[in-house]
Amino acid sequence: MRFVRNAASVALTSAARVPFAFASGVVLARFLSVDDRGTFAALNNFVLMAMILAQLGLPGAMIYLLRRVGVEPARVTTGGLLGVTLASATTLLLCWAAGPFLIAEFLPGATPTLFLIALALVPFQLLGVVLNGIARGIDRFELQNGYLLAFDLVWVISIAIVLIGFDGELVDALAAMLSVRVVLSLILAALLIRHTGLARSMPDREVRAGLGFATMNYIDTLLGQIHQRLDLILIGWILATPADLAVYAIAVGVAEQLRRIPEALFTALFPVLASQTTEQATRLATTAVRHSLFWVVTAAMVIALIADHAIPLIYGGAYAGSAVILLWLLPAFVMFTPYRVVQNYYASFLKQRYSIGAQSFGVVVNVALCLRWIPEFGILGAAMAKAVSTTVQTTVLLTMFVFERQIGWLHLCIPNRADVNLYVVKFEGLRKRIRR
Repeated sequence: MRFVRNAASVALTSAARVPFAFASGVVLARFLSVDDRGTFAALNNFVLMAMILAQLGLPGAMIYLLRRVGVEPARVTTGGLLGVTLASATTLLLCWAAGPFLIAEFLPGATPTLFLIALALVPFQLLGVVLNGIARGIDRFELQNGYLLAFDLVWVISIAIVLIGFDGELVDALAAMLSVRVVLSLILAALLIRHTGLARSMPDREVRAGLGFATMNYIDTLLGQIHQRLDLILIGWILATPADLAVYAIAVGVAEQLRRIPEALFTALFPVLASQTTEQATRLATTAVRHSLFWVVTAAMVIALIADHAIPLIYGGAYAGSAVILLWLLPAFVMFTPYRVVQNYYASFLKQRYSIGAQSFGVVVNVALCLRWIPEFGILGAAMAKAVSTTVQTTVLLTMFVFERQIGWLHLCIPNRADVNLYVVKFEGLRKRIRR
């Protein structure tokens, strides 16, 4: 089954990336000062937000055009590259003009040089994201998997050489990230174009179909990223201390590893949902919620048990305070799992209004709680706000899904006998292969 194959390949890639992600986090924490680590977190968050602002719903639109509309891959690739070029140019110009304000208000510890290097990352990060969307749309998941794994591997090697081998500084780490991103995104572009080719034009019908989906998908994605990254932005604005950002960023980095479990599912899920009937997609989405929740809750429990001892041991005593922040962030990342499955379900039928409504409510709750709790509790307040707002957002969307599709809550969230039997069969098959 193609979905199972793709999900398994992404899951294996995600698992292989975890050690590299932890290794890069350790290198940055151990060989940059706490303040520089906080500034790096703020700049990296800026790059991600600028990229999301620039992407205009393009990654999802590429998949939608390929799978739902049936547009030729060459035309989709051409349109994607054109969209990346125009969006990047506009975003770079706007961010460059707003640079002094952004540095002063939201990027504590940043200098104009650091800001310009971070800004240069935006178009190449956007290029990689859009090309990965096209790769998924044409069922070439190995291109995306190879790109993501190569980046994590080369990135950790690069910063180890720069920071450990040459005793480099923050500016050197950012320059290394830029070099890696430029080279790998251009390699991905060359490989993808070999598979799809390029077209001379995009017919009006196809452009209109893509724009219709992209607009709704852009609003949905933008709200999600604002909700996900608002805590770091507000910490930088309200507290303006790189050290607080550093401690918080370590906790976020660990908690984000939980996303690698269900992200394999989400990555493979949307192209399949986009080609299914409503009933087929409902069954698949419901099954995906149960399985992903089981694994992410299990992983969260393990992380919670070892966090107090593991974080100071791995990252250093300066980051011991990250453990309690992590305990508050874990529920947020657990709740994010079923949310993303149902969000993909609605996006595949151009019904992003459901998730847009839920995310709008979640963002409002997050902003209100952050403004109330960060001044009082510091970075702990930001983690508390994220846990509450994500729970509210997910509950709203899942309630819509349950009532619309007439599904019981237990059927949606709790593994059933068929799910257990599936794991038993897979385990027995693996055990027999090992014995041979």
